[in-house]
Amino acid sequence: MPGRHLPISPAEFLDAFRSVWNPSWRCSRRLQRPGRVGLAISGGLDSMSLAILCQKLKPYVRGIAPLRLSCRAFVVDHQARDGSPEEAELVSERLRSMGLDTTILTLQWPKEVKPLQLPDFESQARRLRYQALGVACRDNGIRDLLLAHHNDDQAETVMMRLANGHKGMGLEGIRSTAEIPECWGLHGVHQSGMYEEKAASLRQKKGRKRRKHQVVEAEMEHSKPLVQIEDGGITVHRPLLRFSKSRLEATCLHYRVKWVEDSTNSDATATTRNAIRHLLHHRDLPRALRKCSLLSMADRMHQKFLGRWSRADNLFRDCHILMFDARSGGLVFRLTERALPVQSIPLEYLERGIAEAQYKASLLLRRLIDIVTPQEVVPLQSLRFCVNAMFPEIENPNAGGLDKDSAASNFTVAGVSFTRLHSPVASPQATIPKGGLRKRPDQKYVWLITRQPYASKKDPPTITIPPIPKAVTHTPVSLSPNPSATPSSYPWSSWNLWDGRFWVRVSNRTPEPLIIRPLREHDLKPFRLALSTTQRRSFDELLGVAAPGKVRWTLPVLAKADGIVVAVPTLGAVLDERLVGGKVQWEVRYKKVGLGVGREGAIVR
Repeated sequence: MPGRHLPISPAEFLDAFRSVWNPSWRCSRRLQRPGRVGLAISGGLDSMSLAILCQKLKPYVRGIAPLRLSCRAFVVDHQARDGSPEEAELVSERLRSMGLDTTILTLQWPKEVKPLQLPDFESQARRLRYQALGVACRDNGIRDLLLAHHNDDQAETVMMRLANGHKGMGLEGIRSTAEIPECWGLHGVHQSGMYEEKAASLRQKKGRKRRKHQVVEAEMEHSKPLVQIEDGGITVHRPLLRFSKSRLEATCLHYRVKWVEDSTNSDATATTRNAIRHLLHHRDLPRALRKCSLLSMADRMHQKFLGRWSRADNLFRDCHILMFDARSGGLVFRLTERALPVQSIPLEYLERGIAEAQYKASLLLRRLIDIVTPQEVVPLQSLRFCVNAMFPEIENPNAGGLDKDSAASNFTVAGVSFTRLHSPVASPQATIPKGGLRKRPDQKYVWLITRQPYASKKDPPTITIPPIPKAVTHTPVSLSPNPSATPSSYPWSSWNLWDGRFWVRVSNRTPEPLIIRPLREHDLKPFRLALSTTQRRSFDELLGVAAPGKVRWTLPVLAKADGIVVAVPTLGAVLDERLVGGKVQWEVRYKKVGLGVGREGAIVR
């Protein structure tokens, strides 16, 4: 009964909030500045308790903690059943009565679709919900979104994964902090938008400081490289994961907060989660399947994951990143000599030790592959061959130099080509991370990984950019693509994620659509001939350095519908506007990559 449980106090919530609002991974002074956060509110018990706790937190921390919260609630109307718009309005009124700024987000389903009749309604609703929340946060200048998941949700999630056959790390459960899911390709929401945030901050300055920052912004434009590297995005936090639903109910009752009951939640046959919830609350389950055991399992798996990730991170820091070229997405690196030795493991533990070493190697390689791959997620299971080729000493502890020499030196995985190269030059120290390397880099080989060339039988990635209507003469933007342009000179297309690697936006003032597609072999000669002598010389030099060999056929170009290439954006080459029929401007950024601290000198852009 709720009466048996104490409400969550402001002190408890502050402690839980701090545990997920970690300032160290973004900004060392995160808690020293006003925090703008979004609250995802459904109107149910969980989210309404989150809303009231955030409101009660603000006066509580005043004077005792350097934390100032500015909260905006987002009420999601799923449009899945009759009365949902009225319910959303009712919830909004209750939130406004608490003093919360509130926005209703209405999900847009395809026409003639009845959401509740969809076989995958839950997953479809989840995708639309997170995308609506992500866009709303972006448009309101919010980088952090609070969700109301509690430890009953955690137990249900682990039980569901057990039922679906998950093992090991698949039983980790819900993480307290993570990047917003389901938003791949949404600019400013998923791992992007940092430059817009900085530019907006500069333009908010007033008076004398504003003029100073306008000069700084202009200098930023003139010194901008051909390809910037993205950063930013929305992060979700779950500060209620340590609390039970009973305590959330006690909290709402204590503060006399009303909530909405979703009748479908009580139907054990409606969804898989409902069935699991019914089992956990209404059945005498074996001890191993009770809530306390499931939560303990999730915590153990999470701690195990953190340990594995920490060891894989050490391996990554020991790698010597020689160069990352953002113009083509090519990465050159050295592994360490015998990075994962297993000779010292006792024979009775050898099999387990080999499996653990392979897992760590997979985590390391996925981190390297993520820099180049067009895929959103790279399954660890797909990297087994890659691990054996690059770390033969794992399965064969007695492997020597000859074994490494005979291992595969050219292969592809996750849309990425791996090439092992002999390196007669000793490893330089210029781009070794701060603190140095703990292990000796491989002096014999370096690895080059690039985007795999597109298969001839498959359609390459393309995006169509329509021409700007003649009636449109001005659209404010945050940052312009070329030094000659001012921040509000040209109308722009939206940001598009091309091939999962390059964020591109275009100002197309030609009379016809332009297509973003890969460079093809038959494009090169006519494009070069159309350039001036000076432009051709510069283009050839950049092409040879940034995209040698087959990697050049993975570069994005802007082309007309008839196939004529107008520009190669990542190399800064564009035809004269008299040949094109109008002015073409662009801005291109490489996706967010994590090279680690102290490796900025290895980036070419």
